[in-house]
Amino acid sequence: MASAWTSWRRVVVRLRAEPVVHFLLLGALLFAAHRWLAGDPRSIVVTPGLQRELARRFEDLRGRKPDASELSAELRQWERDEALYQEALRRRLDRDDPTVRTVLVDKMRALAAAEIRERAPSDEELAAWLAAHRDRYEAPLRYDFEYFEFPKAEGDASGALERVERAIGDGANPTTVGRPLLGGNLTVADMRGRIAPELAARLPGLVPGQWQNIETDRDLLLARVKRTTGGLPNPDVLRPRLVADWTFATQRDAVERLLQQTIDRYSVETRP
Repeated sequence: MASAWTSWRRVVVRLRAEPVVHFLLLGALLFAAHRWLAGDPRSIVVTPGLQRELARRFEDLRGRKPDASELSAELRQWERDEALYQEALRRRLDRDDPTVRTVLVDKMRALAAAEIRERAPSDEELAAWLAAHRDRYEAPLRYDFEYFEFPKAEGDASGALERVERAIGDGANPTTVGRPLLGGNLTVADMRGRIAPELAARLPGLVPGQWQNIETDRDLLLARVKRTTGGLPNPDVLRPRLVADWTFATQRDAVERLLQQTIDRYSVETRP
């Protein structure tokens, strides 16, 4: 027995002199210290705040507060989900799933958006926004017009035009003067190829309601614009749209600037 004890002492003395043993012992001590200070990495912590949050979610979903057994069931389900979630992170499953990646990126955007304080635009800011994005709100002008044609080939085109113009001036209904009354309700783009180029060029400049003489290569025309529609909506209708669009764009740009501060902390390394 004494000889065995002496042999063990010799082995221990030799091991104590080995640097490798010192390294292993130091590693074990550091591991134990980390576990003591940081806790078990697979532990799940349940706080009073979490229990209140689970109760609030239950009430939002069911319309009433949970009883003790229902809250306990909710807590057990959360603990199961949390264990699986932590294990998934431990296995780095979040790194391989594009859906999880997208959700986390969207959450970063949502957190950034929550930090941006919303404010009302000034009239000057709305005017500048409208000037830069007018095409979003302005509908193409449409010209509701009508006209008579007097072909030059008929001979007395000028006299026929004067007689119709005089009759209308005396109060005659344009549809009863004995000439076909043509017309349309077109934008400038719609007019191309559908009416004479000279008429299309003059219609936007006519004073609504007034008959005007227009000459083309083949005809004399008597035309008027009855009304014009399109353009920008009424200011009372337009302003809420401007405010909503300006606010959305301003918030989006502010979020992108805030996120860029985080992105700029990272360097990109391309490896072969």
